[in-house]
Amino acid sequence: MDTHASDIELRLPAKLSYSHLVRQTVKHALEATPLPACWVYRLMLVIDELFMNAVKYGSNPKGGDTLVIAMRVTRSGVILSVSDAGFHGVTPAKLRAIIRKNTDREGLAHLSGRGLALIAAAWTDNLVVRRSAIGGLMVEVTKHFATADRDILPTTKTYQREAARGTETVVHVTESLLSAEANQEFQRVLDLLKDPMHRELCFDCSEVGDISRGRTFRLIELYLALSLEGAHIRWQHVSTSLEKKLQHVHILDRNS
Repeated sequence: MDTHASDIELRLPAKLSYSHLVRQTVKHALEATPLPACWVYRLMLVIDELFMNAVKYGSNPKGGDTLVIAMRVTRSGVILSVSDAGFHGVTPAKLRAIIRKNTDREGLAHLSGRGLALIAAAWTDNLVVRRSAIGGLMVEVTKHFATADRDILPTTKTYQREAARGTETVVHVTESLLSAEANQEFQRVLDLLKDPMHRELCFDCSEVGDISRGRTFRLIELYLALSLEGAHIRWQHVSTSLEKKLQHVHILDRNS
């Protein structure tokens, strides 16, 4: 394969503190490709999720392991991958099974930890799991330039001054809902989809302002899970800072 100016390979300690460096390095490389800006930010979230999974589930928590983060640009698209040392002994077949389960309708109830499966389904064209050259797993995703001009999810709109419509079920977005331990609250929201009358949702964000990157990603996970299952989501009372984050990935488009 020919080397492209945007190709990168990073060898970094398996520590979450390096996630910012990974995101920014990949962002600058992606900006030199034909991908639209919204796809640059989406793939930043993808590589972030791959990196965090490799740190948490493929590396020694006491330190000492190295991760390999790579990006290759081909004529048809972008290939991103993260390789770990395989500390926990997960096999490629087992990880593939976990991903399949988390993208099945039956796995919707287990949203915690579904980030990789969700973004792979929504924002990449292919996901491959194989043995890495450093002893663990390599997870590789591909995004084709030809598919970057269309979305499988609709862009939702926000109406700051409009009350929730009578046919909508209001989901109050709170700090506790977006916390990593909020599995029961996530379950309550996901259970709404069991009733066809609750497929029109309004995300009311009046209780949150400028939320952290982790909580923003948690909110995006919830949006993707619901949207991929057929829910129609409208946003209300979104702060300027949160709006910008959602606009970066083309989830939200203001309609004033």
